[in-house]
Amino acid sequence: MQYLRLMTQSDPKGIGVKNGIYQCEIIPDLFSNPEGFKNLLSEFTIKYDFDKNQIEPADLDFEYVKLLKKAKITDIISYSPSLREFQFILSSKAKGLLEGLNIPNCRFYTTKLYDYNGNQVHDNFYMLQTSYLGYEAINFEKSIFYFGSEISGKRYQKINNYEEFRKALDLNPILTTEHVGIKKEFVNSEFINTRLGGPLVSERLWDRWSNFEVTGIKVFGRQTALVE
Repeated sequence: MQYLRLMTQSDPKGIGVKNGIYQCEIIPDLFSNPEGFKNLLSEFTIKYDFDKNQIEPADLDFEYVKLLKKAKITDIISYSPSLREFQFILSSKAKGLLEGLNIPNCRFYTTKLYDYNGNQVHDNFYMLQTSYLGYEAINFEKSIFYFGSEISGKRYQKINNYEEFRKALDLNPILTTEHVGIKKEFVNSEFINTRLGGPLVSERLWDRWSNFEVTGIKVFGRQTALVE
C-alpha cells in the first residue's frame, strides 16, 4: 500500500502570509488553564522522547488560536508553536472526510480560531493529534537513507536495522530518509506518522481530500512510503 507524505502549503497565494511556515499562533495566556497548555508544550517539544510510548495530553481544548494579519483560512491550517504529534488544525470539512475512514490513532480537540483583530471565526475547527509508529514498525532494509542534499549531492547509506541506524546518526545527525518501508502488521490507519517521516496518508484519503478540494495541504514529493 502506497502512502503519501504531506506538508502544509507555503505559497503566500495559498495561505496569505509570507513566512512560509504557519498561518496562526496559539495564545495560551487566553486559555482558561494556561498552565495546562504550558505543561503540554514542554512534554511535546523540549522533553519529547521518541522512544517512549505516546504521552497522554492534558485535558484541554485549544481555546484561543489567532490568525496572522494577512493569513487566509484554509481547510488545513499550520500553526505555531509546533507540538509534536499535533499535526494541523482542520476545518469541519477536512475532519469529516478524515473521520469517514479508518483512523483509530487520531484524536481531535476543539479549537477556537480568531482573526487578527480578535473576532472569532464562526466555523468549527479541530486540532489533530496522531500517535507515532515505533521503530519496530520500520523495515530498515527496504528504506532508503542518505547524507547530504539534492543541492550538494546525496551519499546513500545502506542501513539494515535499528542498531545501524543509531550508529549512522551518531556519526552524522544529518541523515535523511528518501523512502520509508513500513511493516504491514503495524499499520492500522489511513493516517500515520513514523519515526522516519510523516505525516503520511493513504492514497484513498488523499484522493478524498483532493476530490472535495480540501485546501492548505500538498504532497511532499521528495519522500515516499510503502507498506510492505
